[in-house]
Amino acid sequence: MAKFKLIWKIKNLFHCTLFAGEYLESPKITVHSLDNTEWFLRLYPRGRNFSCYIPCFLRRTDSDAGPEVINISYSISLMAMDGSYAFKREVKDHVFGRPSGFGFPDFVKRDDILSNETLYFAKNTMTIVCEMWNGDLTASSVCQVFTRIPVESRSFLWEIRNFTTRSWDSSVAFHVESASKESPTFDMELSLNPENELLEISLKREMTSNPLYLNCAFAILDIHGYNRDRKTEEHIFVPSEETWNYPPFIKKNKLTADSEVYFLRDALTLSCELNISFSNPCSEIQSYFQKLPKNNDQRICTTPIMNPKSKFNLRNDLYHLYVKQKHCDLTLQNKNDYILVHKTILCARSPVFCDMIENEASVKETGIIEINSLNSETLSRMLVFLYTDTLDNISCRTTMNLYLASVRYQIFSLKERCTVHLIENLNVDNVCDVLDFADIHFDDALKTSAQNFICQNVDDVFCSTQWKDFMANSVVLAGETMYQVFLKKL
Repeated sequence: MAKFKLIWKIKNLFHCTLFAGEYLESPKITVHSLDNTEWFLRLYPRGRNFSCYIPCFLRRTDSDAGPEVINISYSISLMAMDGSYAFKREVKDHVFGRPSGFGFPDFVKRDDILSNETLYFAKNTMTIVCEMWNGDLTASSVCQVFTRIPVESRSFLWEIRNFTTRSWDSSVAFHVESASKESPTFDMELSLNPENELLEISLKREMTSNPLYLNCAFAILDIHGYNRDRKTEEHIFVPSEETWNYPPFIKKNKLTADSEVYFLRDALTLSCELNISFSNPCSEIQSYFQKLPKNNDQRICTTPIMNPKSKFNLRNDLYHLYVKQKHCDLTLQNKNDYILVHKTILCARSPVFCDMIENEASVKETGIIEINSLNSETLSRMLVFLYTDTLDNISCRTTMNLYLASVRYQIFSLKERCTVHLIENLNVDNVCDVLDFADIHFDDALKTSAQNFICQNVDDVFCSTQWKDFMANSVVLAGETMYQVFLKKL
């Protein structure tokens, strides 16, 4: 069946300054094959009537050259990272006047996508696909449009000196600057609540007539520079709002009790990351592809034609460099193996390896890094990924081992890939193991996906021997999951 497909990519969607009831619109597209009618999508990122849902509507403009009314069928979906369509909703034979709109107030639940960012956000970009058709459409075409929410990121370290000896009768101040005169600045203050010993941070912005979105991540650095007690919160400043009090996340006595962990010369260091959005969204049409009827051999295509895949590419070249052990300058050693590798590759892919190579005296002297925590298969798979960014034919247990290795060595792309692989390969035999693994390692996205799989396959899972063993060994988690099944059936 011939269809017109509109692909709308939205970058930094949830960094927008829109409140509940406010919407974002795609660029307007003229569909010549549907009587020159003009269309766009309207999305409510923080809900319209109910904040738990993200509504999405297809709308026709009031300025096209088409007929007063047109009858079409259409569907709206969310594209997953693997290219599949999720949350697909369809309407058949709907009559659109000029102007009018129709769609889904409950298109998708916010929690369903926010808890599965690795599935639905590629580089912080969400993709919505709308397909339209009717009996008069004879040629398929695809239009891709793009909307970006401008986001400015600022990262800095905030050192609070004389932490244990200072008087907390007054707050500690810090001015957050920007490289642009057009960007807002902030004044941050750290104070101590004497009643509960909680450290409290407030952020004061310049007064403007525009709303401002702020996403803040604060973490306490230990004496080795590693993040501890990290907390992320977001806030939208309304035009009349000047100060926001960041939710407290740590007590003073917890820090002083572990002073040898947190304090270097009685100084506490906060790692601060601010993502700020205060500008209007930017939208554009990226590409248009039209496939003419079968009887016509011509083709109109405004997107570049890609070359066929070749075995001569960077990925294969790096893999051969690893396999042939050429020009290696570092050795990784576990209990059974010595593997020659390249410092440059490891430094580029892992900040932990980079720190070892640059700062550990034993590594500088011997050229050897001992990795006794990884077995031979996990180490080999991890290295192949570091060189090629690929994972092929791995079992659930190997994926879990690689997940742990990615956390240990801060290989974030590997962790993301392992999470996606575990989610995509959930089945009755392994879902209990994955759920228990996710709970132990505080991976909410993986845990939610495992529980959703159980809810969708409740009869098969609850009748399996794996579930019986799981209930005996993980009573609390099994009870929590059964409660989720109960809620889904309400």
